[in-house]
Amino acid sequence: MTTHSAGRSFDEIAVAEGISKRRVQQMIDLAFLASRIVRDVLDGKQPHGFTSDWCKTHVLPSGWNDQRRVVSAL
Repeated sequence: MTTHSAGRSFDEIAVAEGISKRRVQQMIDLAFLASRIVRDVLDGKQPHGFTSDWCKTHVLPSGWNDQRRVVSAL
């Protein structure tokens, strides 16, 4: 992705990057993952069901405690 997206809509970013608006939204969602979830993924300790495919088809809640609850149930 380009390094400067401030003030641009998801549609504008998608067109500029040659990707779908949904993919832009998915990437934005991943930027707000709970730090513990990110650490577990980096350490290879995430639940078996927490995969990139799962992330593409599910929306995590915005609250970190809620995210951890959902991910730990996978």
